[in-house]
Amino acid sequence: MKTQEDMTSVTATAVDSADENNKEVDAPCVDGHANILAVQREVAAAPQIQMDVIHHFSKGLYARELHIPKGTILVGKTHRFENLNIISKGEISVYTDEGIRRISAPCTIVSPPGTKRVGYAHEDTVWTSIHATNETDVDVIEKEVIAEDCCVLPIEEQIVNFLKGE
Repeated sequence: MKTQEDMTSVTATAVDSADENNKEVDAPCVDGHANILAVQREVAAAPQIQMDVIHHFSKGLYARELHIPKGTILVGKTHRFENLNIISKGEISVYTDEGIRRISAPCTIVSPPGTKRVGYAHEDTVWTSIHATNETDVDVIEKEVIAEDCCVLPIEEQIVNFLKGE
C-alpha cells in the first residue's frame, strides 16, 4: 500500500546552482547538533519548496520516499530510533557525525538513534527512510519516530545508547 503527499515537512529551500562545478563547496559546513539547528533556522527563513513524498507500507515497515530536486538544501528531522535510508537516485552531500559526505546512488545507510542531517542535492535525488512500525497513519508514525529538536532523545534512551557504546 502506498499513498502520495504533495509536500513534505522537511525544511528545504532551493539555491542557485551556479557553483555546482566547484567541488569544494559541496554542502554547508556545520559542526554538531547546535549548528545543524542554526542551519535549519536559516533554511526555514528562506523561501520553501515543495517536494514529493510517497508513503509505502508493508507488514511491520513504513518507508518514506522523498524526491529532492537538484539544488535543494534541506534539514531532516531527528529520528528517535535506528533506521535504514536508501538513496536510489541522484547525488547528495550530507553532514553526518563523520563530517560532510557526498553520496551517489545506489547507497544504503544505517542511521543510529538521534540522527539529524543537513543535505545539498547535486542532482535530483530519491531518498527513502525505512522505519519499523505496524502503524499506517503517517501523523502517528511521525510522533512515534521523530524526536523534538530541543531534546533529541529521552534520557533513558541516551543512557542505554551510552551503555551500548553508541
